[in-house]
Amino acid sequence: MLCKMYKGYQKKSFWALLLFAGLVFLAFGIVSYLLLPEDSVCLATLSGFSAGLGGALAAAAVIRLIWLQISTPEQLKLEEIKRNDERNIQIFRRAMLIVGYLSFFLLAAMSLTFSMLGYAVAGWIAIGGLYLECIVFVLAHAVISRKM
Repeated sequence: MLCKMYKGYQKKSFWALLLFAGLVFLAFGIVSYLLLPEDSVCLATLSGFSAGLGGALAAAAVIRLIWLQISTPEQLKLEEIKRNDERNIQIFRRAMLIVGYLSFFLLAAMSLTFSMLGYAVAGWIAIGGLYLECIVFVLAHAVISRKM
């Protein structure tokens, strides 16, 4: 069930771990950028991505930890009831279904575009992503069908 995914959502330890992971990514991105030679543009982009991801994770964790600290138990209980509401669960599932369809067509368009532009490696990576998405769909369908 979807509601089982959110068990750690109210726990401060989950958000503290996310804050730690974000700070590690942020520090790695900054330190790796400072240690890189000036002509390595691709690695600098990767360092920037790591720093940005780490900063976003750390900011989200700090905001959530502050919210957990200042909110009352009644507010947290109302939030949990709202999150576990059957209507909200169905909305979430339908939104994820749309995201799955769009990602499939986006990967197909990316593989065609990269192949036509002559970027063979990027095209094969996008095709690999398509295959991976298909494999995950078949496995998830089999597991969910067996459980229901």
